[in-house]
Amino acid sequence: MAQVSFLVNQIRDRDAGRGAQLEDEIRSAAGAVEPGQHLQCRIYLDAVPGIEGDPFFSVRIGQMNWSRRLPPLSMETPPMAVGLLLARVLRRFRREPVPA
Repeated sequence: MAQVSFLVNQIRDRDAGRGAQLEDEIRSAAGAVEPGQHLQCRIYLDAVPGIEGDPFFSVRIGQMNWSRRLPPLSMETPPMAVGLLLARVLRRFRREPVPA
């Protein structure tokens, strides 16, 4: 299982339950693709001018020398879908792990 530290989770600040669900799904997805790695994750709320009624969020995950970013997602996106998308992005842009 990957160790994922959440440096920022603006959704947790707004809705603690949903923020925790997203963190669990992200940990699970990262653990399946990046086992044994120490990853840092940031979840930001994104304001889109003209669409104030449907806020978006973005997820960035990685290490010091690399990162991956999900496209902006609607706040209505189920946490499981976020985990599946993250796993797909991590697999698609897989790099060789650097020995510790």
